[in-house]
Amino acid sequence: MGSMDVYSNGKSEELIGKFIKKFNIPRDRIVILSKVFFPVDPQTPGFSLATRDNFPVLDYYNSQGLSRKHVLQAVQNSVERLGTYIDVLQVHRLDKDTPKKEIMKTLNDVVDQGLARYIGASSMKATELAQLQFIAEQNHWHKFISMQTIII
Repeated sequence: MGSMDVYSNGKSEELIGKFIKKFNIPRDRIVILSKVFFPVDPQTPGFSLATRDNFPVLDYYNSQGLSRKHVLQAVQNSVERLGTYIDVLQVHRLDKDTPKKEIMKTLNDVVDQGLARYIGASSMKATELAQLQFIAEQNHWHKFISMQTIII
């Protein structure tokens, strides 16, 4: 099952969690993928993407991207909504405002904490992916196991 915290501002993850529980689906029979990057505003109904207009300025900037603060909070929120761990957590794109080493250390910690089993990437250049993989390898951290691309 693929999702992203921002889909329906978290409601899609809640529905997945309820579905798994209601139909008593063994956790080892499904694979859950989710992504992190964009801000989630549970107060905004439907499929609207949260914008600066919905948040005070500091909250908006702390609620998006791949900073340690945002990733740890976003993943914890996703796990709570799902009611279970994430099999593959993908970064939706590279955050050019956050140091690459901080991104990879945080993702490593997410796996070490058991919030996600693996990490993956999406929507970035091959050179950016290679740089992040190199940082992980240098530091003996978890590396990306997948790359989802957008064909233009």
